[in-house]
Amino acid sequence: MIWFSILKTYEEGSCDRVAIEKTKELLNEGREDFTVIEGFVWLDYDDEYPTNHTWIEFNDGTLFDPSINQFDKYGGIEERISEGTPVDDEGEEYNKPVKRYSPQEYLKMCKE
Repeated sequence: MIWFSILKTYEEGSCDRVAIEKTKELLNEGREDFTVIEGFVWLDYDDEYPTNHTWIEFNDGTLFDPSINQFDKYGGIEERISEGTPVDDEGEEYNKPVKRYSPQEYLKMCKE
């Protein structure tokens, strides 16, 4: 598992790097049955805004999110936002929507 060897899974900011490496690994195995999600999470913490987070969702609904431990010090994830545009704690739309990518689109976007 190459993705695990490049970082500690609890490291802040590691989610996008893990998603890139895992996407490459899965494609090399011939798997394309997943979507990479650049979404957000609400933490079990007094936050004004949702936190950016990236994870992989397989077509069967299974999630691959090994960097989830980075949120433990904030009480963990209260809610995952994987569709649409999130709102802040006052109901105002956040400045960027959730993005969902095919594996190929994600790797291409990461190169740009």
